[in-house]
Parts: sequence; structure tokens; C-alpha cells
Amino acid sequence: MKTARVSSFIFVWYFLNAIFAIINKRTLSVFPYPWLLSWVQIAVGAVFMLVMWRLRVFKPPTSVGFDAKSWKALWPTSCLHLVSLF
Repeated sequence: MKTARVSSFIFVWYFLNAIFAIINKRTLSVFPYPWLLSWVQIAVGAVFMLVMWRLRVFKPPTSVGFDAKSWKALWPTSCLHLVSLF
């Protein structure tokens, strides 16, 4: 049962991601400013989460900073992302 549940979550995520990509492509064909569109999407998401935290729908994160263990865990992935830019 757990495998089916995880599989359904992955399928729903993939499906919604495909819909999001299609809507973004259509939006960019009418509004050709990808940086502005990205910033608006991030701003709307941030405001949405602030409202959800304020209404206590979701619990806000308690720790915000990074410690040495977090940096060590993120370092390899960050380097690979940096290499992919070139």
C-alpha cells in the first residue's frame, strides 16, 4: 500500500509539473519576459506561504540557518549544478 501511495504522489507531481511547463510555455509566447515571470511566480509563492503560516495552516520553519553539517551535505550537489552551467 505504501508503494502505491508513493507511486501516486510521484505520478501526480509529474503530471502537475508537465501542466505547469505547458502553461509557462504558453505564457512566455504571449509575455516574453522569462526573468520577470519567474520573479512574479516566486513572489506569489512566498506571499502564499506567508499567509499560510499566518493562518496556521502550516507550521513555519523553526531553524533558518545553515550549520557546517548542512554545508557539507549540500556541497557536492552545488558543485554539480555549477558545472552544469558551463
